Amino acid sequence: MSTAAAQAREEEAERRMQEEDAARRTAILRGEAPPPISSQSPQPEEGTARRRRDDGHGQDRKRRRLRGEDDTDRDMRIAREDAAAGAAARESMSQSEKKKDDADVSITDHAGHIQLFAAPNERALLANSRNVEAEADKAKKAREFEDQFTMRFSNAAGFKKSLSSAPWYVSSNKQETEIPQPSKDVWGNEDPSRKNREQTRMSSNDPMAFMRKAQTQLRQAETDKEKWKAQKERELRELEQAEKEERRKRKEQQGVEV
Repeated sequence: MSTAAAQAREEEAERRMQEEDAARRTAILRGEAPPPISSQSPQPEEGTARRRRDDGHGQDRKRRRLRGEDDTDRDMRIAREDAAAGAAARESMSQSEKKKDDADVSITDHAGHIQLFAAPNERALLANSRNVEAEADKAKKAREFEDQFTMRFSNAAGFKKSLSSAPWYVSSNKQETEIPQPSKDVWGNEDPSRKNREQTRMSSNDPMAFMRKAQTQLRQAETDKEKWKAQKERELRELEQAEKEERRKRKEQQGVEV
């Protein structure tokens, strides 16, 4: 490993450490569990070999001149190899970091503003909304199909009908209860008053009709009581007026006699 590649690796390790610290601080601000710190320390054998190579012990083969080249050509070749090795190391590390960044949640939006909460995925929201609409439409069609064969409580009071139309059970009961009343007596003779008697009998057996009749009688009794009270007050006033007139006449007669 050349000096440029080692320096590039150290720079990449430093950048990764700073990004990990930033990710931990962001997770703490969001109230999430901070990610664990990844240990990228090299093995002891690798560290020893790297130090040995950095000291120059591992560069004897590269420092040798090839056939037909001088010191300048050798130095230029070594520089090109070091630059190529550093670029390859940076490219490989950038690819790995790009994969890691794609998996992490970004702390900035499209405008570069810092946000502590991740922005919702518009594609996922659009897909979910389409799924919800499709499920609702499917459920509506299934319910309309079931309504053709199923009677529900919501349908009893005229669901999806105008307010003027009566519920289904009212019309059915009305048709069943409207029985034609016979207009003849037991001997087969015409009885015009039979219908009125039947109506009176049904009204007398009806509790609501009885209550209405009782209320009517109560109001009539109160009206009669008010009339009787007014008549008594009028008679009392007439009596008092007659007594006053009688006393006045007696006084006049006594004055004439004197």
